[in-house]
Amino acid sequence: MSNLKYLNLSIATKVMKEVESTAEELGTPIVIAIANEWGFPIAVHFMDGALPASYDIAVNKAYTSATVRLSTEVLKELSRDGGELFGIMNTNSGKIVTFPGGFPLEVNGKVVGGVGVSGGTADYDNKLAYIAKEIWEEFASQR
Repeated sequence: MSNLKYLNLSIATKVMKEVESTAEELGTPIVIAIANEWGFPIAVHFMDGALPASYDIAVNKAYTSATVRLSTEVLKELSRDGGELFGIMNTNSGKIVTFPGGFPLEVNGKVVGGVGVSGGTADYDNKLAYIAKEIWEEFASQR
């Protein structure tokens, strides 16, 4: 069980740097955002060459996963026409994102924030966001 109670800038920065290294190796620049449990950004890294639109998308993926407490990939399925959360993307002034690339970040089963990645395809973004989640879990378990 971790003693860590919340996300902090120091760990968020370390997570983002490791994910950026992976993005550099894969050759597609990204924007990565990490938000606290209320969806407010703690840190955002905008890699050289990342698409300008990726900024808002990454920030909103982090917001969504932190505040809805679900990955944006799961939310995609739930928000389809006829789904349990159909129409959710039309709430919160359009800040809810319903495509892959965002994951909640947890400590001891409690959501303490979210990560959002944007810059490539949905699969690419989701892969890097999942890596960020795994790195976060590793850091959190060491505290």
